[in-house]
Amino acid sequence: MNRYSEAIDLLYSCNAFVYRNLTAITLFTSTVLPQRLRCIRLLRLEWIFQDYAIDYPYGTSAAYSEPVHASFDGRWEALWELFSTRMTGLRDLYVRLEGDFRYGPTAWEERIFGPMQRMKGPRTLEVEVNWMPRVDLTGLSQVKVVSSTSKGQHWED
Repeated sequence: MNRYSEAIDLLYSCNAFVYRNLTAITLFTSTVLPQRLRCIRLLRLEWIFQDYAIDYPYGTSAAYSEPVHASFDGRWEALWELFSTRMTGLRDLYVRLEGDFRYGPTAWEERIFGPMQRMKGPRTLEVEVNWMPRVDLTGLSQVKVVSSTSKGQHWED
């Protein structure tokens, strides 16, 4: 057995994977072999978004941000489905959502939190948001939702 084969699982299982937008994590997971995705133990996703861009395709992008185009629901649902079904070794999942609100949190919150209700697997699933959620989060008993107004802070790489 060569050294690559002996060590590759360690590369995926012993490192923290940190993504700062949906595009990056989508591209990464589409290029990694399924058996390697199953080895990932720790993942952090930080997503800064504009509320008006969730439904409208031509929002202006800020630093570390991306406008969310019309396929938002499909991309977001697919990501949570991937966490549940293809990243079965995932033990710790931390998500930071930072909204750039022009109109305030509204009905789109259900679209943000909805896919999390079906999440199974990680022993730790923590979601930090920079607003006070207005939707009923009782269906998210396995998810620790933390509200924070500290904008501009990012995880250490």
